[in-house]
Amino acid sequence: MYRYIMTFNQTYFNLLTKLPASLINKIWVRLISQKYNLLSKKEISEINPIVESFLKHEAIKYQKRLMCQRQT
Repeated sequence: MYRYIMTFNQTYFNLLTKLPASLINKIWVRLISQKYNLLSKKEISEINPIVESFLKHEAIKYQKRLMCQRQT
């Protein structure tokens, strides 16, 4: 299992609170280990439009999944 110290910028706090810790860890690992558009830990910890859009996308996807589960 990957063990990284996740230090997302505080600007993304509202997005991160919408996600469970396990998903935040997966997002972190995915961002630093992408084959293309590889980001350093420093780039992720700063304000970055790539990180922000990816977190928004994952938060929306997670919220939709929760809504579907609650409806069934």
